[in-house]
Amino acid sequence: MELKQLLVVLKRRLWEIILLIVAASTIAWGVSVYLLEPVYSASAELIVNKSSNDSGKENLSYDAVRTNIQLIETYKEIMKSRAVLEEVAAMQPDLGMTAKELAQEIKVSSVKDTQVMTVTMNDNSYDRASKIVSAVSKVFKSKISTIMEVDNVTILNLPQDEDSVPVFPRTKLIVAGAIILAAVIGIGMVALLEWLDDTVKTERQLREQLGLQLLGSVTEMKRKPARTAVPIHVMEKAGKAHHAAQNQ
Repeated sequence: MELKQLLVVLKRRLWEIILLIVAASTIAWGVSVYLLEPVYSASAELIVNKSSNDSGKENLSYDAVRTNIQLIETYKEIMKSRAVLEEVAAMQPDLGMTAKELAQEIKVSSVKDTQVMTVTMNDNSYDRASKIVSAVSKVFKSKISTIMEVDNVTILNLPQDEDSVPVFPRTKLIVAGAIILAAVIGIGMVALLEWLDDTVKTERQLREQLGLQLLGSVTEMKRKPARTAVPIHVMEKAGKAHHAAQNQ
């Protein structure tokens, strides 16, 4: 099928494609808003600094920064350890979560070559996720001085109420994806139906498929509405009246 022919077919079936797109986007929006349960993400940021020296001044040398960066991998493991999470579970008994369950839910990450760590948790309740992330950050900060015998962790940010925006579902992206998918499927179906249709519609197809020349064509004729039939007795009365008028 040539591109020009495909464009003609698409133009002829444009409304069908539009209806498919509208239906798909409406269904996607309805599923996203009414069926999918929202998921919230709460996060806190901590920074690993060089501990103060005896004079109270911090040594910000390159080696000190590199040392702190290397410590982050160790700190990430400590944050998810039972020593920290069991205390968090004890602080938040209303959450009903064990240390093992907390370790599976929270995620600890860091940006390469930085001293910043991020603690994140996704949950259907933002308040629940916020409480857990805040508790983990605070307990870790207090525990690290005992475990590592250093005091070099500072909490930069804790979860805020204004951040309570669902990260899933992203309705706009879902609807946009449904529109694109419906458009692709619609165009594909139109192209497939046209390719499977072996009826002759043009003079060119007649010559190519049958090797015949067109001698003439019959245009489409619209059927005229049939005249209303006149009952026979009315016609007889009309004829007698006309005959009587002529005899007078």
